[in-house]
Amino acid sequence: MKKLAMVIAIGMVFLLLAGCGRPASNRTEPTLVAKPPTAAPMPPLLSVDPALSARLWQEAEAARQEGNWLRALPLYRQAIGHQRGEAAANAALVLARTLWQAGLTTQTLAYAHYATDIAPGWPEAWTQLAYWSFRTDQRGESLRAARQAIHLDRKQPWSWYILGQWYEREGNTGQALFAYQQVFLANGKIAAVGLRAGHIYVAHHQYEDAIAAYRYGLTAAPDDVNLLWNLALAYEGAGWWAEARSGYQRYLRHDPQGVHAKEASSRLEAISWHQ
Repeated sequence: MKKLAMVIAIGMVFLLLAGCGRPASNRTEPTLVAKPPTAAPMPPLLSVDPALSARLWQEAEAARQEGNWLRALPLYRQAIGHQRGEAAANAALVLARTLWQAGLTTQTLAYAHYATDIAPGWPEAWTQLAYWSFRTDQRGESLRAARQAIHLDRKQPWSWYILGQWYEREGNTGQALFAYQQVFLANGKIAAVGLRAGHIYVAHHQYEDAIAAYRYGLTAAPDDVNLLWNLALAYEGAGWWAEARSGYQRYLRHDPQGVHAKEASSRLEAISWHQ
C-alpha cells in the first residue's frame, strides 16, 4: 500500500508539473496541426553556417505556416544554432515574437532570455526581454532587463518607457517623468510617452510642459485624436486662446463624430470671446 501511495503521489506531481508554463487561457492560439510543447529547449551550438541557417529558417517558416509547430521549432533551433552572437540573438528574438503572436508566452520569454545569454552586450536583447516581462507583469525581471539595456546604451527609448510605466504604476510620478524625458532625449518616437507625460503635467497644472509633451507625441502620431484633444485642453489650461481654438478645430477635423466632438464644439464657443 505504501508503494502504491508513493506511485500515485509521484504521478500527481508529474501532472502538476505538466500544467505549468501553459499560455494564459485568455489568449487565442491559432489552429495547429501539432501544438508545440510548453517547454522550450534551447538551440544547440552548431557549426557557423549562415547559408544553412537561412535554409533551415525557411523550412521552419513553411512548417509553422502549415500549423506544424512540432516540426517548426526544431528547425528554428537548428537555424539559430548555426549563427553566433548578435545574429543568433536576433534570430532568437524573431522567433520569440512569432511565439508571442501565437500566445505562447512561456516560450517567448525563454527565447528572450536565450538572446541575452548569447549576446549579453547587446542592449536590444535586454530591451525585448524587458518588454515581454512587462507585458506578463514580471516586475523584477522587467526592471532588471530595462536597467541593463540602459546601462549598455542610455539611448534605449523603449527601456526608458518601460521604466516610466513601472514608476507611474507605483505612484512615483517624479521618476516616471524623468524616464519619459529620457525617451524624448533619445528621440524615441513613442506617441504614448507624450500622452502619459502630458497627463502627469496636467495633473500638476504644468500646462506648458504638458503642451510640449503632447506635441512630442504628435511627432510620432500626427493624427492621434487623443493627443489632439489633450493638446487643445492643455492650450486652454495655459490660457493660449488662439492655440486652443486651433487645437479644438483640428481635433474636430480629425474626429468630427468622436467621443469629445460635442464638448470640443462647446469649448470653442465658450472661448470665442477671448482675443
